[in-house]
Amino acid sequence: MKLERMAIDASQKAGSQISWTDIVNHLIDDYAKEAAEELTERARVEREIMTMHHR
Repeated sequence: MKLERMAIDASQKAGSQISWTDIVNHLIDDYAKEAAEELTERARVEREIMTMHHR
């Protein structure tokens, strides 16, 4: 699993234990708002494209 490998690499670099759940929690806590905004914009653009094709 990629996250497990990332956690192992991060742990080695940091010199302390970093788990894959630490990485996931960090992503959610610090990037969830941006992800929601990006998905909202992507859906809006896709909807506009579909609307233009059906005219």
